[in-house]
Amino acid sequence: MFRILFFLLFVFFFFFTHIIKRAFEHTYLWQIKEYRWDRFRVFLRESGLSLGTVIPSVIAAVLSFFGILLCEFLRVKWLYLVIVVGFGYYVHLTLVTFTSILDGKLIRPKISIRNMLIVGTVALLSLIPMIVPIKYFHLHFNLPEREGKEIESAEVIEIFPKETEEGIFIIPLETATAVLYFKCLFIFDLALPVSIGAMVAFTSIFVHFSRKRKIRLAKEKIKKIENLKIIGITGSYGKTTTKEILHMILASKYKTYATPENVNSDVGVAITILENVGVLADVFIVEMGAYKIGEIKAICDIVQPDVAVITAIAEQHLALFGTIENTLKAKYEIVEHSKPEAVIVLNGDSDLVLRVAGKSDKREVLYSTRKELDVWASDIKSRSDRVEFNVHYKGKVQRVEIRMLGEHNISNVLAAVSVALQLDMELSEVAKALKKGSETKQIGRLSVRKSKYGFRVIDDSYNSNPAGFAASLDLLDKQKANKKVLVTIGILELGGIRKSIYEELSKKIVSTCDAVVTTDEKLVRAVKEQRKKIQIIFDKGIDKQLAFLRNEVGKSDVVLFEGPNLRLIEEIVK
Repeated sequence: MFRILFFLLFVFFFFFTHIIKRAFEHTYLWQIKEYRWDRFRVFLRESGLSLGTVIPSVIAAVLSFFGILLCEFLRVKWLYLVIVVGFGYYVHLTLVTFTSILDGKLIRPKISIRNMLIVGTVALLSLIPMIVPIKYFHLHFNLPEREGKEIESAEVIEIFPKETEEGIFIIPLETATAVLYFKCLFIFDLALPVSIGAMVAFTSIFVHFSRKRKIRLAKEKIKKIENLKIIGITGSYGKTTTKEILHMILASKYKTYATPENVNSDVGVAITILENVGVLADVFIVEMGAYKIGEIKAICDIVQPDVAVITAIAEQHLALFGTIENTLKAKYEIVEHSKPEAVIVLNGDSDLVLRVAGKSDKREVLYSTRKELDVWASDIKSRSDRVEFNVHYKGKVQRVEIRMLGEHNISNVLAAVSVALQLDMELSEVAKALKKGSETKQIGRLSVRKSKYGFRVIDDSYNSNPAGFAASLDLLDKQKANKKVLVTIGILELGGIRKSIYEELSKKIVSTCDAVVTTDEKLVRAVKEQRKKIQIIFDKGIDKQLAFLRNEVGKSDVVLFEGPNLRLIEEIVK
C-alpha cells in the first residue's frame, strides 16, 4: 500500500507542476480579455491559442483515448505505454516549467482574489486524479480479506501480466492502479480549459453583485460633490492619450481627477470614484470604453457628462460590435446620455464621427488638423521629440509647442484643447500648460527607447488599431537606420474586414520595413502577397523572435513594436 502511494505521490509532483503552469496561462488569457466570454471567443477564433497551450490538450486527448481503448483489451501488453509515456510526458513538462521560471518567462496572471480563487480551485481539484486510484487500490487490496481468503505477502511488487494454468490472464493490482491513475491525469489535463471556464462563470456571480454594490456607492458619492464637471471621452482610439493631455492642461488651473491608465468600464469608473476622487474635486475626466451597445450608457448612468468627446470611430473591435453601425450607436450613447446642456466635442477629421454630428440639439464643437472648423491647427512642424503648430479658435491664434512623438497625436491635443476652452481656459493658459507639462511627463504611449542590445526601439506596444498602425509605420519610415524592423502580433477583433485592412497595411509595411517579426499568420500572407522576398520571422512563441532581435539586429537599426507584446518587449528593453 505504501509503495503504490509513494509512486502516485512521486508522479503527482510532476503532474501538479504542469497543471499549475497551465492554470496560470489560461487564467492570464481570461484576465487580459477582462473575463468576458465575447472577447475570449473572438480571441480564440481570430488568433488561436499558442502551441504551448494547445499541445498539452492534444496529447492528453490522445493518451486518454488510447488508455481507455487499451483497457478494453487487457491481454494487450501495449497497455504499459500509458504508464511509460505518461510518466515521461509529465517529467518533460515539469522540466520545461522550471526552465521558464528560471528564464523569467513563466506566464502568470496578476494577483487578485478572483485569480487566486480560480488557480486555487484548480489546485484543489487536481487531487481528484490521485484520490480515485487510491480508492480503487484500497478497495481491491482489501477484497480478499472480505471474502475470507488469506493474503500472501510479497517482497517484490508484480507489474507484468501473467497467464495462469487455467488460461486466465491476470493484471497485477499495482499495474491496474497505475494505468487508472494516468488515465485520470490525462482526462483532468484535457478538461482543464473547461474547468477554468467554469470557474470564470462561477466567480462572475460574485463579481456581478460586487460590481452592483460599487456602482451604487459611487453614484451616491459623486452626487455629493458640488459643482463637479464631468468630462466623458470615448472613441475607437485616442481616448487614453486625450484624457492624459486634458488632465495635464486642466490640472494647471483646477482640482482635477481622471480614471487611471486604460480603466474605462463602469466598475472601473466606480472604483476610481470610491478610491481616488476627492470631495473637493472641480473636474473628473472619465474614459469610456465599450465592446457592445449599452456599455457607455451604463457609465453615463454613474457620471453624466457635462462635456462629451468622441475622438474617432473606426473598425476597431468590429468582431465584437458586428457592424460599423453598431459601433456608431455604441459611441453615440455618450451624446444621448450626457446632460441636456452638455457640450459635444467631435473629431472633424473622422468621416464616421461626422455621421453623428448634428443629430442632437446639444451644442457641438468640431476640431480638425486639416479643415478650418471650430478649433483647428495650422503650420504644423515636427522636430525629433516635439511638435509645434498654431491653434485657431474664434478668430484667435496661439502657437503651441509640446514634447510629443507622432503628428497623428495632434488630433488628440486638439480634442483636449477644445474641452479646456469650454471650461473657461484661455488659449495662452492652455499653451503654457502643454509646454510645461510635457517637459516633465511623456505624452501618449508612443516613445523611442534604447534596447539592451544597442538598437533603437519605437515603442507603440500599448494597443493597436489600423490608423495607429499606419501612423507608427510613417514614424518608422522617417527614421535614419541601416535596417528597419517591424515587430507585431497583428490587430485583433477586426472581424470580416481583417483581409482588407491587412492589404492596405501591407503596402506600407513592404515600402518601409526590411524585416517583419510576427505571430500573425494572416499578416504574413498579406505581406508576402505584396513582396515575396521580404524577410519574415514567423513564430507563435517568442524564442525565434528574441533570437532574431538579439543576433541579427545591429546598433544602427531601428525596431518598431506595434501592438501589445509585453513579454517580448520586456526581454528587449527592460
